Amino acid sequence: MGVLFAGPALAADATAPASNTTAAQPQAVATPSGGVRYVTDQFKITMRQGAGLRYQIVRMLSTGDRLQVVQQDAQSGYTEVRTQDGAQGWVLTRYLMNHPTARAQLAQARQSLDQVNAKLKATADTLSQTQDALKAKTQAEADLQGRYDALKKQYDNLRATAKNAVAVADENRTLKLRTATLSKRLSAVSSENETLKNTGLLRWFMAGGGVLLVGLILGLLMPHLVRRRRDNWFS
Repeated sequence: MGVLFAGPALAADATAPASNTTAAQPQAVATPSGGVRYVTDQFKITMRQGAGLRYQIVRMLSTGDRLQVVQQDAQSGYTEVRTQDGAQGWVLTRYLMNHPTARAQLAQARQSLDQVNAKLKATADTLSQTQDALKAKTQAEADLQGRYDALKKQYDNLRATAKNAVAVADENRTLKLRTATLSKRLSAVSSENETLKNTGLLRWFMAGGGVLLVGLILGLLMPHLVRRRRDNWFS
């Protein structure tokens, strides 16, 4: 590529002002240094040791090379520049531009696009991870809600069971009291029955004793009555 552009580069140097071919280098008209220039987007150019064709070529500069301006010589049409690796020399001013070449701009735009795409991919990955984390969190919340509902149901069941247990305990206590009362009444009734039974036996015993006593008395009186009746018959 450098060989192909060597001819145009030499021709470009040949079109430089005639003053460049003189024995002595014309006095440079210094302009403020600084700023950045770029090699034109057409072909390779030569960088020489001085401002003119008689100076040795230091190197060939390619399209889009970034150069630091040291000074400009408006009379000779050359600009002293410094490359990024520190080489310093003179090039024709008309082959310098104030902005990068279209190819360099395209490469930079592609690089920027790649960076943007990389950032977009990283953002998409982060978004995907965030969505996955959100899904996991949502699932965890759903699981926790399910466990909460199950525990609440168990609590309600236990609470209802406890209420039933309290009611059953109260009922058992009431039944025990009633049983105790009925037991007391049963004991009283049994005592009364025993008393009545004893009283009845006593009455029967007394009645039997009375009958026996009456029979005994009658047995004692009957002979006297019979004898007396006989005496009455005989008299």
